[in-house]
Amino acid sequence: METINHNDTKQPQTINSHDLISILNEVIDLDLLKTGIGLGRRTSLDDALICFAQNIKTPQSILEKLAKKKHASSEMLLSVASHPNTPRTAFESICENLNSLGKEHLIENPELPLECLDYLAGDEEENVRCAVAACVRTPSSTLEKLAFSSDWLVQSELVRNPNTSTRALILMLSDSSSNIKTAIAHHPNATQVVLDKLSEEI
Repeated sequence: METINHNDTKQPQTINSHDLISILNEVIDLDLLKTGIGLGRRTSLDDALICFAQNIKTPQSILEKLAKKKHASSEMLLSVASHPNTPRTAFESICENLNSLGKEHLIENPELPLECLDYLAGDEEENVRCAVAACVRTPSSTLEKLAFSSDWLVQSELVRNPNTSTRALILMLSDSSSNIKTAIAHHPNATQVVLDKLSEEI
């Protein structure tokens, strides 16, 4: 009878942290839209990236690289944005790579740097600009930039935002509907100066 030498059996190879980082970098570098990668495999790759983004031990270098990944899903990018180790420098890439719905969710993130809200205030999509106008974290200076907009929906969100400044309210007076003007008159930051200018507009 042939005896089995257990010493000849292959032992599983161990992977050190450096090797793991290299593997992660290779996975991140894969083009999710590259010809030859089927839908099922693309979905699996994206699921793997989401797991990396949600893992509390994922290092900053990987999170920053995930933030810059083209064609990544909104779920993955939002997971990166929610990670406590994500550096502030990564948020600009996240803003650029998200679709409009993803940007709306991003604006709700309390960790989003204020400069990103300012960046998103200039977004081409109306729903994104409205979300910035409605956000109570949006700085007064950014709200004042949005006050130059003649977009009725953006103005509607501005007059609902309690942090909209007196200056922003005055800026909206010259190019707003009667409904917006009425809302401006009832805004908590509508000073006597605002009301006097409002009476001139009527």
